[in-house]
Amino acid sequence: MSNNTLMHSPICPICNSHDFNEMFSNTVEANEWNLNGKRYAYVQCNNCKFLHCNPLPDENELNDFYRNIYAYEWFKDNSFFKKIQAKHRLFKIRSHLSTKTKILDFGCGHGFFVEEAGKKGLNSHGFDIGVDKIINNKGYRIVNKNQISEYNEKNFDIITAWHVLEHMRELNYIINDLKSRLVDKGKLIIALPNIDSLGFRLYGQKWGWTQQPYVHINHFTIHNLSLLMKNHGLKVVSVTTMDTWDQNLYDLIVTRLFYKRKSRNTVRQFGTSLKGQLFFRLNQLVRLIFTPISYTYSFIRKSKNEGSEIMIVAEKI
Repeated sequence: MSNNTLMHSPICPICNSHDFNEMFSNTVEANEWNLNGKRYAYVQCNNCKFLHCNPLPDENELNDFYRNIYAYEWFKDNSFFKKIQAKHRLFKIRSHLSTKTKILDFGCGHGFFVEEAGKKGLNSHGFDIGVDKIINNKGYRIVNKNQISEYNEKNFDIITAWHVLEHMRELNYIINDLKSRLVDKGKLIIALPNIDSLGFRLYGQKWGWTQQPYVHINHFTIHNLSLLMKNHGLKVVSVTTMDTWDQNLYDLIVTRLFYKRKSRNTVRQFGTSLKGQLFFRLNQLVRLIFTPISYTYSFIRKSKNEGSEIMIVAEKI
């Protein structure tokens, strides 16, 4: 390692390099949480540029965080946008779908995508970890388990993981497990934050999707995400970047102007008072109005691969 102040000497889970640089630590977000005196830093592999938290939070720390601290109310507050996003995600992968498609949404959260896929007539399944409050079943095949190994369903044509891998400790185990659940020629579709994005280049640890240290413990580029797929014998069919409704030009402006007040937890950000809720609704309205501008800007700069989100389609061969 180029910096010897860290507690753990990391090994890159993607390229096995031991050569890392410390990027940042002692973050604003970390100061909001009780970390029991532990120091977390983010280190980047000098070979493949994979960025991750060091040391990784252990399972007990993560379980405690997701049960007691994580801002689940953000998804409920933004359910209007999340439902539109589910429709858009299904539209983006439409070329890989048929009426007979059996699809699993790994890390399905509130189940917006599972529900939308079911409405389109797909054989739609969802899986998430054992946090009861996040899942709205609504009659679809949604399984809530503590570990993916407890889930027995296989033979999927498509498995999606929308913004999941950035949260996971065991990347190689997860990819290998998901691959084993695909039929031959089945597709694994992954979307996650892009640290080659304009937002990360401008703001680093202040970028809205850095979310350190417990939320996003891994960060990817097109290169290292593609390498991870190839390491597991998956053929990369396509890989693109694009801004999303919740991380785009509007958010870059908001980050510049209001970073110290900005929080993913809308209760902390706006408060529960009538005035706070009015500001929250105004923020949603401005975001909605700004979305066409943000998407146009993102589309114009698409060739530079600096959109906030990477989406990769990989095939089991």
